[in-house]
Parts: sequence; C-alpha cells; structure tokens
Amino acid sequence: MRPRRWTRFLALALACGLGFSAADAYVRIRINGKNLEWTNPNITWRMNTAGSDNISDGSHEPAIEHAFQTWEDVLSSSINFTRGADTTSVDPSGASSIVAFDENNSSGYFPSGSGIVAITPISFNTSTGAILDADILFNGLQFSFSTDKTPGTFDVQDVLTHEIGHFVGLDHSPEVSGTMWPYVTSGQWLHRSLTADDAAGVTAISSVGTPAKLTGTIRRATGSDKIPGAVVSAVRTSDGRLLGMALTNSNGLFSIKGLPAADYWVHVTPLEGGMTTANLTGNASVETDFAAGFYGGFGTPTTFSLGANATVSCGILDMDDDIAMRDSANSALLLKRGQASILTLFGTGFTAGAMSLDSKTSGLTVTNVTSGTSFVRGTITATGSAAYGSYDLYIRNGSGDLEVASGAIEVIHDTPTIVGLDKSSGSMVGGEVVTVTGTNFQDGSFVLFGGVEATAVNVVNSTTLRATTPAATPGLVDLSIHGPDGQQVRTSNAFTFTGSPVFNDMLPTAGQATGGTRLYISGNNFSAQTQVFIDGVQATTTFMTTKVLQVITPAHAVGIVDLTLRNSGSPDTVVSDALTFVDNPDPRITSFTPNNGPKAGGTLVRIFGVSLSDIAEVKFGVDPVSGQGGKFASLVDMINSSTVEAMTDSNPNAGNFGLMVRTNNGQGAVASGFTFEGGGSLAASAASGSGGGCSGNLGHRGPVDVRGELLGWAVLFGGFLLLRSRLRRRAVPVKVPVER
Repeated sequence: MRPRRWTRFLALALACGLGFSAADAYVRIRINGKNLEWTNPNITWRMNTAGSDNISDGSHEPAIEHAFQTWEDVLSSSINFTRGADTTSVDPSGASSIVAFDENNSSGYFPSGSGIVAITPISFNTSTGAILDADILFNGLQFSFSTDKTPGTFDVQDVLTHEIGHFVGLDHSPEVSGTMWPYVTSGQWLHRSLTADDAAGVTAISSVGTPAKLTGTIRRATGSDKIPGAVVSAVRTSDGRLLGMALTNSNGLFSIKGLPAADYWVHVTPLEGGMTTANLTGNASVETDFAAGFYGGFGTPTTFSLGANATVSCGILDMDDDIAMRDSANSALLLKRGQASILTLFGTGFTAGAMSLDSKTSGLTVTNVTSGTSFVRGTITATGSAAYGSYDLYIRNGSGDLEVASGAIEVIHDTPTIVGLDKSSGSMVGGEVVTVTGTNFQDGSFVLFGGVEATAVNVVNSTTLRATTPAATPGLVDLSIHGPDGQQVRTSNAFTFTGSPVFNDMLPTAGQATGGTRLYISGNNFSAQTQVFIDGVQATTTFMTTKVLQVITPAHAVGIVDLTLRNSGSPDTVVSDALTFVDNPDPRITSFTPNNGPKAGGTLVRIFGVSLSDIAEVKFGVDPVSGQGGKFASLVDMINSSTVEAMTDSNPNAGNFGLMVRTNNGQGAVASGFTFEGGGSLAASAASGSGGGCSGNLGHRGPVDVRGELLGWAVLFGGFLLLRSRLRRRAVPVKVPVER
C-alpha cells in the first residue's frame, strides 16, 4: 500500500492590529488545489488539565466549551464536537486534538519575541486535503488570558472561536468585523459569536441537506480573462446586511453556500487593503488588479432571488480595470440601535472634498461626510430598527470609482445588566433555582457562578432569567451572565455556596438566663442565610464573614443546651452541650487603661466594667471580631467587681487588637482598642497611654474588610498589562511534507 503524504501547517495569532465584532465572512483553507476538511464531521477534542496560569476559578473551561458549541450550533452544518478525556499533554505532534495553554513553550511554537497569541497546527493528507489532526495552543508564556475582560488580557472564548474556525478548515477572512479577520487585540469579545456568514462557512465545509447557494463567474472586461481570488459578497436587500462571501477559484468561479432564502445584491472586490493575500493560509492564486463593482452597477444593482435549498446563477460579471483608490479599514465600528458615532476610514488615492460614504441600508444613516486625500469621515447612526449584524460601507470618489469597506459596521445588542438576585446563597451540592433580574437578557445566554456554569438557564424575558446552581466549592463567588453575542455582565461577590456549617469554637460558652448574650461562633461555610438554633429555638443571627457569626441568645432556663447550625440543602451541624445558661449577669467591659504597650509584653492594664467579680482569664491580642487568638495575661488580679488588673504577655505582631475577659463559668466579654507597639521600654509603656476600649459582652465594631487592599493590587496588575502593545493574530508557515 502506498504511504500517504501528509504535512502540518500552522494557523496562528501574531502581534499587532485590531479586530472587533462577530463573524461575517468565510474563506476555505485551500492548499495545492485541495480544500482542507475533516472526513468525519464528528470530531473529538481534549482539554489540557493545567488550564491557564491567569485564570484561577476554572472559567476557562466553560469558555472553551462554548466556543466549540457556538460552531456546533449551526443547524445547517453537520459538524459535531465531543469533549474527550482530559490530558496533561501540551504536545501537538500526536493525533489527539488538544486545547492547551502553553505556559513555558514546551510545544516549541512560542520562542521569545514571537508575538504569537494562539496557534492551530493542522496535519492533513496532501493528496486529498483530509485533516488528520488539529490542535489549539494558547501562548501563556508571553500573554495573559481571561474570561472577564480584565484589562490587557486576551479573551479565551474570543481567541478560541477564531482558532476553531481554522480547526475545521476556514481561512482568514477579509471581513473587518469577522471572527476570521486576521487581527486581534486585547479586550475583544464579540468574536465569541457567529453570524450568518460564519454559519455559511461551516455549512460549506460539512452541510446538512442541500444548502442554498449563489454561483457565478468573475472575469475582466478587457480580454475576458477569469479572475482568481476575487472577493464576492452577498448583501441581503431587505436590511442591507452582509450575509455571505467567498473567493473565486482559479477559473473565476464562485459559490456562496448556506445563505438563507432571500433577495440579494452581489458585489465583487479585490483582496487588498487591511487584509491582503499575505494573510491567507492557503496558496491558491489571487489577483487584485481590478476595480470593485456590483452585478448591475452600484446605483441599481441586480436583485437575485434565492429560494430555500436552491442554486441561483448570477451569471458573468466583467470587472473594470484597477483604480488607484484603496481603503485600509482595520477595525469595525460597534453601534447599538439609536446610537451615532463618527467613523474615519483611511486609505490612499482619495480626492479631498469629493468623497462620498454610503451604507445601502435603511438601518444606517451616514451624515456630515468630509474627506482628504487619505481619509473619508462621516457620522454613522444606527436606526432604532436596524437589524443586528454586519454592514459594508461604500466609498466613492467624484468619478464614481468604488471601494468597499467590508463589515466596517456592526450593530450590536444593548449590554446586559444585573439588578439583583432573589437569593444570595445556596448549597454546595447545587440544584437550586436563582432568579436574576436585570435588563437586556437574551435567549441562549449562559450563567457562571464563579467559574462554574449553571446547569440550566431559562430566560423568561429580557429582564428576568432563572439559573440552576451547579455543584461548587463552598465560598463567595461572582455571578456573570454571558449573552450569545459575546457580551457579558458580572456582579462581584453575588452568591455564596454553602456546605454543612463547620463549627470550630464559640465565645463565650455561657450566658445569662435572661437572654441577650452576644455569642461569636467561629468556623466555616457561613452565609447570610445560615440559621442558628439554641435548644431548638432560632436565635437572632448576624452574618459577619464566611468564618464568623454573631448570635444573640434568647431567654432560657438555667442549664446546658445544644447548638445547631443550619445551611439550606445541607445536613445540620449539631454541637452537643455547647452553651450553658446561668443565673449570673454577663460581664461587660466599659474601658481600660493604658490602651497600648510594647509587643514584648509587661504592660499592666487596669480593666473597668460590670460583673467582673469572677474573672478567671484575660487575653490580649485577640481578634475583636471573633475573640479568637491572642495570649493569656501573665498576671490577673481581681480588684473588685468592677475592676481587674492584668499584665500583657509578649505578642508576635504589632497592631490594633482586642482583649477578652472570661469568668470561671464560661461567660465573657471582649473589647477592641488595645495596641501592641513595635518596641519601647516597659516602664515607659506602663506610665503612658490613656483610657480606651469600650465594648459590651463580646462586642465589636464590625468585620475587617480587606477588599480595598485587593483592589489596589488589581489596579496595579491591570495597569501593567495595559502597557502591552496591540497584537496581530495569525500568519501561517508551512512545514516540509514528510512520509507517514
């Protein structure tokens, strides 16, 4: 049997340029006359278990899965993806279709200074074009990635959706707004989604049934020579949207497959400007020395009516000779309905003061057009009824010469917002329905609790959706909603996953029978919905942190009782004989002096208060929130029922702490406001200071909030990343074929 010849080429992301918006164009990868495609549309891919060094919550997984799902959801295509067993490999030389973040260039594709953001090596049979294997690698060594649009990072789903286009056999697209446009920048998000033409691309590769298509021939007006590599685009007449395109083959023939049934105008442009033949992966012949034009002319273009599953021939279009005018559009303008913005398109060969800018759709209006020799500028307004999607802009000079800025405008949905959730916590086992209210919710949205995807989402309407919680690790997480167009909204610290509450300690362990004793329970898995029961009676509970609860005891007969902690959906935590009710009133600290001393210890502190006659222990350096920690006083002397003296022991750290007193029967009180200083003599300390520390029984001033410090770090990190240059995506070297 003859050995198959095969080769591997690379579809990759290089540094520089801009690319925004959703996809609206397809070009097949064609090498040596063969289109690359999978022979079996059922494709299995595997995820590397390491994930990204930049993403700690696991949210890269749903981002990657939804990128594949986006292509699979094209109903007219038979492409089907299956996630196989995860792998630890980053080696693309095998036949396992790996998706991985290469953090140390173990693959060898990311040498220093390469500027490659992501790469898709593809192995294929040179005789047939059949794809044998494809892998997608992110350059985690030189670039940072995120799923939440962190400034300076590249969006995982945006980048991957483009790379999957290569993965299935699509080349770069000359559509500025297209997912397969060859340029990328940090912060892009709309390439997460597909529009009609991307669907047409994957339909052309592997279709269900008989997709409708427009065909025709492009040739030169002079000599009637066929034009290979001409860009042919189909524009729907009803709304002016660009819905499909293709390149002509070596005989000047084109076929735009997978278009919806509608009436179309068809125009032809050379592959030049912001994207050139250098950006193509394939090596098919491309000619650009001709002028752009419409079937039937720009003013009254010919309408082609395409029925479902039909093939309509547009016939032959003769193209005029080349013109000097060139546009170099390299990013799409994003507009919401009713929004207006100034757009400047740069180029060469323009005529100052004599250029026009048209949209050929009622969904957009163009006003205030001005021009110079290298630019044309206008105010673009999206009407309130503009169809969502991509639109061309048409540039003409006084002689009527035409240039097309393909996909220069993208009309997008309003950004979703979150107003509130009907519950803020739930069991770690998941399965609870959370109702989210907000605005601009879209069908097809998915929801993340932290980095874990909701198991079900029901978009009731644009202002209400219901998400079923997944199983998750206990803790406080963000909630984010991701629309099918790629837009997202996030609310920080929105939801707490709870398991069974964890009990570690409680202060005090005894309280007055009349009730009103303030208890501090330390442990874990606490939330605002955690309930505390004392001998079966629900107590007033205040959520302090996920590790601390404040509880006010009810009145109860003298005796020892159990304590029960409850999180909905999880087994109760019962602490037997946890609390003793006694006849004695609770001790209370009113003040103490001095309120500071060296951390070496040795400071004699006089404590004043109520019911201090039976104090057995004094601690300094305790957490004023929970009463935990600290060290026992080296000396305790009860002066009378309202005064106690105690001497500080050494404390490992300087800073502001609390002090605690506890009676022989377990009652107690804590006060904040004692400072351990970094140094100083014991004598000076004993003679200095003023009265301080005021609290009720185990009272406090509230939990410590460290979010300010964390935010400062986030700003520094984001600011650093913003120093990175804009990045260009993808060029494609070809490896020498080898025998297999």
